[in-house]
Amino acid sequence: MSNLELRLHKGQSKVYLDSSNIRMLCAGRRFGKTRLQVVSIISNVMSFDRELNELSPETVLVVLPTLVQAKRVIWKPLVSIFSKIPGAVINRTEHTLSLPGKPTVIVAGAESADGIRGLRVWKFHGDEVQDFPPSFLETVVFPAMSDTEGSSSLLTFTPKGKTNWTYQFSQRETTKLYQMDTLTNPFINPDEVEKYRKILPPRVFRQEYQASFESFAGQFFTEFAPEKHNVFPENMPTFERTFLGVDWGDIHPAYVVVGLVNGCLYVVEWENVGDGTNPVPSGVFLSRIADASKRWNCYRAFADPSRPSAIVEMRTYGRRYSVPGMERCVSANNAILPGISDINSLLFQDRLMVIEKANSELLSYRRKPIRNDSENFEDKVADGQFDHCVDAMRYVIHSLNTRNKGRLVNGNSIHKLDG
Repeated sequence: MSNLELRLHKGQSKVYLDSSNIRMLCAGRRFGKTRLQVVSIISNVMSFDRELNELSPETVLVVLPTLVQAKRVIWKPLVSIFSKIPGAVINRTEHTLSLPGKPTVIVAGAESADGIRGLRVWKFHGDEVQDFPPSFLETVVFPAMSDTEGSSSLLTFTPKGKTNWTYQFSQRETTKLYQMDTLTNPFINPDEVEKYRKILPPRVFRQEYQASFESFAGQFFTEFAPEKHNVFPENMPTFERTFLGVDWGDIHPAYVVVGLVNGCLYVVEWENVGDGTNPVPSGVFLSRIADASKRWNCYRAFADPSRPSAIVEMRTYGRRYSVPGMERCVSANNAILPGISDINSLLFQDRLMVIEKANSELLSYRRKPIRNDSENFEDKVADGQFDHCVDAMRYVIHSLNTRNKGRLVNGNSIHKLDG
């Protein structure tokens, strides 16, 4: 191990040296979870000191929520290290790494549960386990470890509220839980963390950087206050650029217009088209969008990606009737919870203003209760909400933020004003 220079900081070492059967590390961002996992995996392989079972050889199973994520986060560093070890065999097709007489390391995604069943797991390493299916460990992993001598697991994650399965699991007597905030990592600049304390809502900051299990109320937009965040026609600024957000729907299509100036966003139109009962012809909806795009000189539209054909139709309409904002229509980034987090962060910073017409949808936008009579909520949008304009607004804001690598929400200069 020393020859490979796989060093750990004090917080990582504390978890690494623990011999508990089930270890869970709930860590703040940039604590160094992946490095801890990589060092632990290599150590597992090298320390194996008995003969492999010939009929059912022991394995070291490494799982992230998806194989794509596993390849990006942990496969590459493992390959880099194994390539330096004499006799190592790296199978890039099957995503396995092996040494003579040692357990094979198998890297997989939690979505391939059927492929994992039947393995004899000696050591299990799960990263970002908050995004695993709730039953994945109990129905897939632990049965594969039940008859393997010396089996143990290391589960690392960032907290996702008390409604996520990781909270209840971490409270079991059989689980050894570590909670370590970002600054446990001595290589993190405290000033950088302090910057996020100022721009993130307090509960979000505690969750993301202090590894705290937070209880979030039913309302999603906890930072929205109409008395602070409403903008009126007489106070409307001149925008550097404007964008359309479009939510398709046969009966409830909707669009919003969002203006950007000096790092602040203004939602200046909030329109649910139709009577809510009868289908709205696509030509009628596109005509309404075209009128708004021309009035506000919209540069680009971010549309619900679930209907690629509608996006093509919108681009064609824009070319035919000379509406550049529609012609530049693209699929929006539709990550729901990250998009909601972006909106809350901008509201907390008082950098998102909306017209009064938006108040009702924003204030009523709620999480799904665990049960109908429960005051505890899931991190999911409740069914049956009238949230079409909320979705359209999220398409614009989250797409702009992701295209600018988080600069919009972080308050830095935005380089891609064209979206």
